Amino acid sequence: MLTSMAKFQRYMMIRYVLPLKGLSLASRILGQHYKNVYNDNKRKIKTVFRIVELYKPYVLFKGIFNDSNMENLEKKYSKLGLDDDDEEFNFDPKSIDWPDYMMNEHIPGLIKYALK
Repeated sequence: MLTSMAKFQRYMMIRYVLPLKGLSLASRILGQHYKNVYNDNKRKIKTVFRIVELYKPYVLFKGIFNDSNMENLEKKYSKLGLDDDDEEFNFDPKSIDWPDYMMNEHIPGLIKYALK
């Protein structure tokens, strides 16, 4: 597990960036024979770095969330005798279809707005 940005950058440098530089050198020596492969991989590595930079605050976050206020609100809500299935006041994150959310909401939004 890469626990810091420095470890991630070191890993990427050794595993991907340095070999890419070698490919660039080989391409120049061989008359740009590997230019397309180099450009494609360079673009992919750049995209990975952009995504990591975007998610850095969440991935390396060491905070602890306290949901006691949410639990208290749910208790008050249930004491009112309101239906637990009421969509407007559904606070249960387990009710979210996470794979569907990620594939149909989060990732398309990320591509459209963050990875321009």
